[in-house]
Amino acid sequence: VRSREDFAHLVDLTKRVDNIVSKNSTLIDGMQKTSTAVDYVEKTKAATVLAKLIDARTKSIHSDAAGRRYMDVVKQFAEFIDPVELFFEKVLVLDPKDVGATHSRIELVVSLNNLLTDVFDIRELASQASRRNS
Repeated sequence: VRSREDFAHLVDLTKRVDNIVSKNSTLIDGMQKTSTAVDYVEKTKAATVLAKLIDARTKSIHSDAAGRRYMDVVKQFAEFIDPVELFFEKVLVLDPKDVGATHSRIELVVSLNNLLTDVFDIRELASQASRRNS
């Protein structure tokens, strides 16, 4: 896995998503406690593409992980690199003018973070590689 050309991108992707979740944990906790359903329809293509990809890959990623096909899991993780980059480039996750958009986008980022770290956290492989190289 570490020899993949996109390995560093996968690690950065996971770090970036996790950082957003970590830095906004108070907001996320508050949203989850109130569990107020917000009637919001996403208008940005980058967010809808990412949401569809999460929906399309969640079951197969968990299936590959259960079957210990970790290279296939990583291959599927790699499909997220460009859509996540586009999402962060085009979408304002924390939109102070639109609570519904913020709620929806935070939920999207949390679901992505869960998907990227539930099976295994690729950042652990990066830290193992760093320790071996030192």
